[in-house]
Amino acid sequence: MQQSAKPQNTGATSLIITAITLFALSGAILGFAIGAFTHPRAPQQVANNNNNNNNKPAAKPTTAVKPTATPTPSVIAQPVGCPAMTTASNLDGMTFTVTLVVKNKVQGTCDPAKEPNMINDNVTCRIWLAKAKDDKHPVIENDEKLFNKPESFATPFPNEVPNGLVFSNGASQTQMCKQGQANWTVNLSPNLPKGKYFVVGLTNWGTYYNWSWSGLFDTSKNK
Repeated sequence: MQQSAKPQNTGATSLIITAITLFALSGAILGFAIGAFTHPRAPQQVANNNNNNNNKPAAKPTTAVKPTATPTPSVIAQPVGCPAMTTASNLDGMTFTVTLVVKNKVQGTCDPAKEPNMINDNVTCRIWLAKAKDDKHPVIENDEKLFNKPESFATPFPNEVPNGLVFSNGASQTQMCKQGQANWTVNLSPNLPKGKYFVVGLTNWGTYYNWSWSGLFDTSKNK
């Protein structure tokens, strides 16, 4: 009986087949792993740090609140009395200081000595030189209609002697009384005609006004 010969390489062939199978399986596994790493991920929402920080509510912008200005209380004008006026001559006999003090109005005769001082900064004060009507009174009759009109104080009054007073340091003959008082240093103009004069002082607070005058200046005896 003829016997079939057994293949000599059966074991080797099995090993080769097994190796190929394992190699194929390892390749498939490696392919799946690489695919898992390289597969694109779904886009994720990125939190805006400007609007949200660690899931905390974003702070709302605040608008600065402007403070409301406190209205300045208005001061009600009061009647003014006859101002007290003093004139003090300097050593040269030519220069003198005029002081005007605002007074509260008191019923009755105008008397600065009996009227209390008015302490405020709301009264306008003005002085000027006027001719003498007599040795006790200045000529001011046509001027009185302007005494309640401060806008007219920048120009000479009808009976005012223009430039009759020379004011030191460029001071104005009209100024606001500070704490109820005003001061001027003046000279009588060297071009003033010889005669008799008074320095008149006016205080005005809106519709209220009053005036008084200095002692007599007599230049007729001057050389």
